[in-house]
Formats: sequence, C-alpha cells, structure tokens
Amino acid sequence: MNEMKDIKAQRKEASPESIARLRDNFNAHCSLMGQTLENSMPVYKTSLELLKDPQHADNPFLLNLKIVYEVAITFYLAEMDNAAIFRADFTRRADSLYRVISEATKALFGFGKDTRNALWTRLTTTVNLSPYSKEVQEITAGVEKIKTEVINRDARNFASHYNWDALATADFFSSLDDEDIICQDWNQYLFVAERLSFILTRLIANLDAAIKNSAPSSHSESVNHALSFSGVDLQWQVEKMLLKPEFVNAIQSTYESTERQLNQCISLCRKFKALCDFAEKYAEKYSVHIEENSTLLSYQKILNAAGILAFMTNDAHAAAIALTDSTSFWESRMHLKRLDVAAYEALDKIVGFTEDSKPESLFHMLGSLGIEGKIGIPDKRVWTSLVRT
Repeated sequence: MNEMKDIKAQRKEASPESIARLRDNFNAHCSLMGQTLENSMPVYKTSLELLKDPQHADNPFLLNLKIVYEVAITFYLAEMDNAAIFRADFTRRADSLYRVISEATKALFGFGKDTRNALWTRLTTTVNLSPYSKEVQEITAGVEKIKTEVINRDARNFASHYNWDALATADFFSSLDDEDIICQDWNQYLFVAERLSFILTRLIANLDAAIKNSAPSSHSESVNHALSFSGVDLQWQVEKMLLKPEFVNAIQSTYESTERQLNQCISLCRKFKALCDFAEKYAEKYSVHIEENSTLLSYQKILNAAGILAFMTNDAHAAAIALTDSTSFWESRMHLKRLDVAAYEALDKIVGFTEDSKPESLFHMLGSLGIEGKIGIPDKRVWTSLVRT
C-alpha cells in the first residue's frame, strides 16, 4: 500500500436518487427523534423534582419513570447522532459511523466494568420487563455481538480517540471500504435499537397513561403547555442566517485542502517507513540501527505526529461541513458535538490532558527531541485554555 486508499473511489456508488432519498429519510428520523426528546424532557424534569422531596424519594412509580426516561433520552440522542452522521458520511468516510455506534453502545449498555452501572442494567433491575423477555434476550445477545464483532477495543480506540500511529490509523480508515460490511455492522446495531425502541415505546405509553389517570387537571394542563412550544426551531432559523454561502464554500475548500495534505502526509510516512525497513534489513552491512539513530527516530516521530494531526484536522473540517449542511436544529447539534470531540481529541494529542496521554503528547515528544523551544510553540497553558472555552 503506497498511499492511503480513497474510500469513496473504491465504493460501488449508489445512484444519486437513492442517496438523496436516504439523506431525506435520515433527516426526517433525526427531526422526529428531536421532537420526541423535547416532548420527553418536561416529564423527566418533573420526576426529578418530585424525587427531591423526601416524601417521594422512594416512590416506585417515580423511580421507574426516571430510569425509563433516562434510557429513552439517551436512546433518542443516539438515534439522532446515528441519523445525522450517516446522512453526512454516506458519501464521505465511514469511521464516524463506528464512532457513533461505539458511543451509543457505551452510553446505554457500558463496556467492561461500566456494565454494572449502565442505563440498561439499571432499567432491567428497576423495571419489570418480564412482558418483554424475548426482546430483552435479543438485546443482550445483540449487544454482545456488537461488542465482539463490530466495535472491539481496538476499533473503538481508532474510531473514537484516533491512534498514536498515523499509518495504523490510515490502514484502519482505508479498511472501511466495503459498503456491504458497513451495512451488516449497521444492521447489527439497528437490530438492538429496534428492540429497545419497542420496549421503551410501550413502557412510556403505560407511564403516560398512568400519569393522565392520576394527575390533577391543573398539572396535566401545565405539562401540555410545556409541550406546546419549543424554541429550538426559532434558534435554528437564526443560526442558518449566519451560514453565508461564502462561509460554507470556505469550509468546503479548506476540507479539500486538508484532505490533500493528509494524503501527502500519509504518503511521506509510508515512504519513510519503507526507508527505515530497508535500513533495518541491511543494518549489519551499513551499520545503521534505527533504535540507535536519533536523526531517523526524530524524523519518524515528527512525521507520525504530523499524520495524526492531519487526520484530526480533516475530521474537524468534515464535521464543520456536515454542520453547514444540517437541515434541523438537532442534526446541527449532533455535528457540533462531533466537532467538539474532534477538537478535544486533537488538543489531547498535542498537550496531553491525562497522565496516560501526557507521555505520548506532541509537546512531550518535541521536548524529548530538544526542539520545543526552537520552533515557537505556544505555552501549554494556551492550548489548555482553548479546551476550557
């Protein structure tokens, strides 16, 4: 592999009509989930307020209401994220799709030790789900299959946090070139999502019926009033006015430029790796040992860092393009979140916010090479403050 594959070129392209219909359907689904989320919040917030009262703190009905709506709200957010990402990335990269599946699975079902306190675990231990035993068994089996076949630990790290090895990252992204495999993985997630939706819909319907039958009319009217108005549509109309054509064109142009730079950088990384492999092969003959050659190691580290930063910059620009192409408030929020994640991960690679990431950070690497102060890199506090803003 001499250069990073162009995934779009490798795909057997769907027709423009089919893509347009898919994008419209994902947009409609994202809008529907957004409206459902908005309708859920007043009831959920009311349950939280009531549970603060010592007289209601152990009320079984309110506790059931709270956990059901917590799972439902998380599920709605995951559905919006999936719809927004798939709509944006259908003709771009597929790695974001795996990122969303990973985040949704972690948020709802947890990984490793997190499964003990995961929302799904709390739901199954708090609410009587015996009428849905078939769906519960299918969800349990489906989630295990997702964790082992779709988003194992390595795939999660690549998709969610990038990887410290630029070539390994390139190979991972380049491997996502089979739309049939992508659709199979997507269907495994949808298998679980459909059954979770089935359970949540019926649980919420039962809870809502109980509320209407027991709540005073004044309370019912106040809830209905809260559901009758949402300011998000107005906010979105104002925000869209800021997306001037010249601004959108500038983002698109920058994305195309960073994509070219990314391919060039990965190409250089591959050539340098080939050079190092050659030197290693003939180490005895030419007395060149990579692990002892500070110059080669320095170039290798710098090229690798440049490749990782190029990936993250490209990802951030892809999120910005998707944001400008959004057709609803909630779709735009999913892409803003994606942009925020890309920015955080990029700065974490540069500065190192945790004890685990500091030794691998770009600052640490440049410091070990003795060139941090020679190229005018801003103080670390400058980068840290960017995340806080």
